[in-house]
Amino acid sequence: MRPLEFRAWDKENKYFIDMQDRKYLGFLNTDLPTQMFQSPTMILLDPEHFDLMQYTGLKDKNGEKIFEGDICNAPHDFGPGGFHEKQFTVEFD
Repeated sequence: MRPLEFRAWDKENKYFIDMQDRKYLGFLNTDLPTQMFQSPTMILLDPEHFDLMQYTGLKDKNGEKIFEGDICNAPHDFGPGGFHEKQFTVEFD
């Protein structure tokens, strides 16, 4: 069994946060003071500002990890109709 891996998309600043450097991951509960949870190994995410994505266990042709929500290009041969490039979003069911 592979270890679970996550990354988070910061919607406001438009960049990914690599969660592998953190031992714990949590979502901010506005009912509790955040000072209770300050730690160099923990990050608290406000679900209003971050999208959490899980690693699928798959890699692309360049060896890059594919996470849930990634947009992937996939060539497809439609037979005599021709060859087309399509985009797909990766989702867990």
